[in-house]
Parts: sequence; C-alpha cells; structure tokens
Amino acid sequence: MKIIPISLLILFLCSSLRSTLFAQDFEVAPVVLNYTATTENPQSINLYITNHDETPNTYKLNFSDEYFGQDGERKYIKAGSTVNSCYKWISLDNEEILVGPEQTGTITLTLTPNNPGANKTKWMTAFVSIKKDNNADLYNSNSTETGIKLIPRIAVKIIQNFKEKSNVTFEILDSTIFFNKANNMLSLKFKNTTEGEVKQFKYLYSSYSEVSNKEFQSSPITTTLYPNQIKTISYNLNNFGKGAYECLFLIDPGVLGTSKAVRKRIIIE
Repeated sequence: MKIIPISLLILFLCSSLRSTLFAQDFEVAPVVLNYTATTENPQSINLYITNHDETPNTYKLNFSDEYFGQDGERKYIKAGSTVNSCYKWISLDNEEILVGPEQTGTITLTLTPNNPGANKTKWMTAFVSIKKDNNADLYNSNSTETGIKLIPRIAVKIIQNFKEKSNVTFEILDSTIFFNKANNMLSLKFKNTTEGEVKQFKYLYSSYSEVSNKEFQSSPITTTLYPNQIKTISYNLNNFGKGAYECLFLIDPGVLGTSKAVRKRIIIE
C-alpha cells in the first residue's frame, strides 16, 4: 500500500478547484458538492469512490465543520458545532461501502434544509477514508488544529444555497497596506463580510517608480471567500530597485459590490 506524503495530503484538504482527487490508491469524485436544496425540495448528490488498490476496501465518511479564525486560517472542528454547519441537514443512504479492486462504489448524500436558516449559506467537509479498526472517528481532541491526521483521506466540500443575490460587502482590515522593510514584502488584509460564500472577489496590485517613472501592474486574481474569512494579499518587491514607489491595491467584489482601492507610498532602501 502506498503512503501519501503529508504535503500532498494538505494539498488534498485545501483544494476546491479539482473535480477528482487521489490518495492511497483510491479516487473520489466530485470533491465539491454544491446544493441548492429547499425545505420543499431536498436534493441528493452521488459521491463516487473508486478503489485502485489490489484488494477490496471498505470506505466510510466522517464529517467536520469548517471555519476560518481571526487570522484567516482554515480550521476543522466537530461536525454540527458551528452556526454555519449543514451537518444536521445531511443524510446518507450508506455510511460506508465495500468496493472491490478497480471498481466504483456510490454513497448518496441528501440535503434537507430545515427552518430556521434554510435560506442561509451552510457548509461543512466530509472526509472519505479507508475504514480501519482504529479510525472510527477521524476528528478528535488529539487532531492538529486543522484536523489533519496521518490517516490518508480525501476532503469533500459540501456547500448549500448561496447564489450571490445579496449585496457583496467586504472590509479592509486596519485600512492600510503593510510594508515589511526587512524583506520588502507588501501586504494587505481584507475580510468577506457578506452573509454567504462569494466566488467573485478579484484583486490586483500596481506600483509606480518615482525614480524611473516606470509602472508595474500584476495580473488580476480571482478568489472565493466564505463569510468572515480573511484574505491576505502579499507581493515580494525584492526585484524592485532602491527608491520611492507609489503602490496601490485594488479589490473588486464584482457587480454586486463596490470596489475599493488602498494606496501607499513606500521607500526601498
């Protein structure tokens, strides 16, 4: 049996852009379950688990709530313990399945919203792992702060019902750009204050050299933020020559929000 490196496991847990991921000879798809269920119309989505091992394996699901701390760091805690969790709305046709070599098994997850909060954004994470005698509960008090264990597993994001119909709002923390002279690092923090997940935050950085009169602008980057998530934007200016620069961060939340820009004059010595 192959052992997955911790660095690769962390990549698996943090990724939400790929539709299929691999770990310890098994495959899970999709890795993001986007629900738009209502109280009148529950919604079911199939999760497909393919066994690439040479022997049959039993796969099971464990759940954790996911949130972002004041530092913006992603954390996993006990399922159903946060106000944004949809854990109580989820039901399974099977909690675990036996899958033969090079075969695919299916677990169906049904989401049934209940009032109150049926129209609010809810989310959580499901972890798929091979069932072992000693891993009945993947999340426990001995887990690391992010919930990462040595047991190979694949994280599946579960998101319910935010369609970006409300106004998108965000806050620039400290209302300033921070410049670290020791390593010439320029950074800015902003926080999503919208009630739901926002997939359309776009940001870019530009600078103007007062010495050479040359201008630089980075390519725009689009990011997704959960409610109250903090995003840190950083740029390394070590390639810049000595002198004074006018620097600007622009954050654009899309058509449902108001763009903001923060400017700062810095000196590289």
